[in-house]
Parts: sequence; C-alpha cells; structure tokens
Amino acid sequence: MTTGPGHEANKEFVSALARILSEELNVELEARGSTTYKGKRYGKGTEPDTCFYVVDVEQVIGKESVVDLNVDPPPDIVVELDFASDSRNKFSIYSKFGVPEIWRYVRKLQRCFIYELRDHTYVEIPASCFFPILTAATLTRFVEESKKRGQTKALSSFRLWVREQKGNMAEHMKQMHKR
Repeated sequence: MTTGPGHEANKEFVSALARILSEELNVELEARGSTTYKGKRYGKGTEPDTCFYVVDVEQVIGKESVVDLNVDPPPDIVVELDFASDSRNKFSIYSKFGVPEIWRYVRKLQRCFIYELRDHTYVEIPASCFFPILTAATLTRFVEESKKRGQTKALSSFRLWVREQKGNMAEHMKQMHKR
C-alpha cells in the first residue's frame, strides 16, 4: 500500500513523541518502524505503521535479521494510522502475536485511541500502560497541534508538558511522604 505525506508525517511525529517520553521518563525504548512480523504457527503476518519495544529491549538491540515470532518477542507497542483503511482488521493478528498495546490515530475523527490486550481482545483504555502519563486525549492533542503549528513547535510543547507532568508527580510524592 502506498502511503502519503500526511500519513508519514504523523508516523514520524508519533515516533518522536515516543522517543521524548523515553528520554524524559528514563524508560528504555527501541523503535522498529514498519518491520514485518510473522510466525509459521500464526499463519499470518503484518506490518505496523511503526512499533516500539519497551520491555524486551535487550532482546532486540542490535538484531538486524528477520523477526520470527516463533522465537522473537512481539513489539510492546504498535502504532496504526488510519488514513485510507481501518486498522482494526489487523487487531486479531496482533492479538495472536501477543502485542500488549496499540496506539491508533483515525484521521477522519482527528482522534487517537489506546488499546490494551486483555483476554485475547483489545480494549480501549484511557492511558498507555507503558507510559501512564500519556492519555489518548494527550496524544490526540499533540498530533493535532503538529498539524497547526508544525512538528518542531509541537514536539517542544510536548517535551515541556512531559517535564511538567514529571514535576507534578514528584511534588505529589513529596506531599505523600509528609503525611
């Protein structure tokens, strides 16, 4: 499938957001882009728009060969951008692979969704399990901001927002210890 500049711009922007979260929250992250994932026992394969490893980082660092889900772990986060088609038809494949979380942007709705794998099905959740400060609403806010103000300004805003959230969490913890 051919992708257009809007699709690719959003993919790159979401990847940059994930990197900022990783850096600012000191969480390991390995991006694997639109790597093809397949395994004989699954009978199917698919390519996310982009994806990330958060938990199984050590197992994928430096790995350049084909990903075989019979031996390799699936990505922890898959990103799907719905511009020309509905990515939910891929959810059953991701479920078979055991992908824990999906971030999905729907252009027609100008909205992001976050899903968690529970009992072999994806359930919409308000915030990422891997980056709990990142809600679907926040993801939407910054994706849409990038379209109005440009990626650089939106990414700067996002970095400041993450730092503010960290500061709020630190202050909250400080108050809890005083009690």
